Amino acid sequence: TTLSSKTKGQIRSLPFDIGDSFKKGNALVKIGCSDTWAEIEIAKARLNVGRVEHESNLNLLAQGGVSKYDVELSAARVEEAEAVLKRYETAAGDCALYAPYSGKVVALHASRYEFVNSGQPVLEVIDDSALEMQLYVPSGWATKLTTNSQFKVSIEEVGKSYSARVTRINPRVDAGSKTLEIIASMGKRHAELRPGMSGNATFDF
Repeated sequence: TTLSSKTKGQIRSLPFDIGDSFKKGNALVKIGCSDTWAEIEIAKARLNVGRVEHESNLNLLAQGGVSKYDVELSAARVEEAEAVLKRYETAAGDCALYAPYSGKVVALHASRYEFVNSGQPVLEVIDDSALEMQLYVPSGWATKLTTNSQFKVSIEEVGKSYSARVTRINPRVDAGSKTLEIIASMGKRHAELRPGMSGNATFDF
């Protein structure tokens, strides 16, 4: 999963490096949105002024000092100021990127103190709690394979074999290679396995 900046600004915090683990909800990136925070303070001040004005008009209305229109107008100004403040506070929420799940950082596309634009990729993360395998098998196996079909897979990098099962089967056969794509899972996490490893699968038909 690639996480991209939602706003422009300077990266102030990038606490996780490649290979580091994180928990769901952790702030993976914080961007210093100085302009946004300044606008928030201005919006708060204008809202406070509007509320004071509206409260004053309510008191004056009871004394006949202002018209009902003046009260309604000041109330509308308060609502407008609240909406402006909410807009900037929402924008401030874009000044941080939070982990969508627990996992690990696999790539960094920016560094601390670097200026980034909205939409610019900052880092890539993976959920390593349950790795999936992508396999290509002869298209002639299409009638033999089903979801939950069991098989063994030998991972070259670690020199070990694991039990796995088919979880999804691509309904389309690749006409050029005459192969069928399948996705499989080992069912549980193996700490020694990493994304990008390769191996050979053995099916018992």
